[in-house]
Amino acid sequence: MKRLLILTCILFPFIVFGNSYQRSIDSINHLIKTSTSETKKIELLTKSGQYYIESNNHTQALDCFLQMLNLCKHKQQDSLKIVCYNQISRIFFYQNNFAKSDYYNNLALKLSKKNPLLEGDYYKRKGDVFASQLVYDSAQFYYAITEKLYKKSKKTDSLRIAGLYANLSITYYQTDKVK
Repeated sequence: MKRLLILTCILFPFIVFGNSYQRSIDSINHLIKTSTSETKKIELLTKSGQYYIESNNHTQALDCFLQMLNLCKHKQQDSLKIVCYNQISRIFFYQNNFAKSDYYNNLALKLSKKNPLLEGDYYKRKGDVFASQLVYDSAQFYYAITEKLYKKSKKTDSLRIAGLYANLSITYYQTDKVK
């Protein structure tokens, strides 16, 4: 009896929050189907894709961002395309499909060449891919480019810099450990 009570206490929050999460997803998906505005669909697909990423449902997240990408047909929507390419690159990175991650990362990079902060983010992601593959010299090369771009940007926040230096320090630690 005690085990059942303890198990119930442990699982209850997961059941309750899991149901509210599923209701949110179902509600968003219903709104996507019924919406006639492309702008609203794009907004809802972004939310839905984020929910799926947070729940590690990468297949559904990828589907959302690919649908969103198909809706972004106009030149004025390049910033939305960048978001799509970033998220798709991120999903493939989580799936350890580094070639596809790099492909979508490069598509986003081509659209954001004028913004050193975004450009730095893409080079950092390239460095992350190489670090994940244990190719630390290449990772350090891309992290160095990222550092220059972040310093060039006037809007760099401390979290970006901290993340860059944390990743860079790991590569130095690993290369020192290898030698």
